[in-house]
Amino acid sequence: MSEQVKNTFLAIAVGIITGVGLLVGIATVVTNALVPLTVRGQVLAESTARMERQLTQRIDTMDSKIDALDKKLDTVRLAGGNMQRPPMPSMPTQPPPEDNTVYEIPVGDSYVLGNPNAPVTIV
Repeated sequence: MSEQVKNTFLAIAVGIITGVGLLVGIATVVTNALVPLTVRGQVLAESTARMERQLTQRIDTMDSKIDALDKKLDTVRLAGGNMQRPPMPSMPTQPPPEDNTVYEIPVGDSYVLGNPNAPVTIV
């Protein structure tokens, strides 16, 4: 073989090996980029399934409570609907006596807004 043919085959072999290396590198990068997305998808699917189970359990609990209330209501209806209400608390007949107590609050060196000798002091 001539030197020129050897160099041509060598150049082709180096090109093929370089191309394969690039393809493997690109495939590795793409795979590493997609793996977190796949894991996130799995986590999201598991979270969604868990929330669906919890909601289903809560709905079932509410349905059973509603059924129990319906049975109680049916019992009351069958009994003629006579439910006794608790007595209303009695209202006082007279208002409470006025409280005219005056409290002395020492103001001292506190900040004062307005007349310090006013008849009413808000503390």
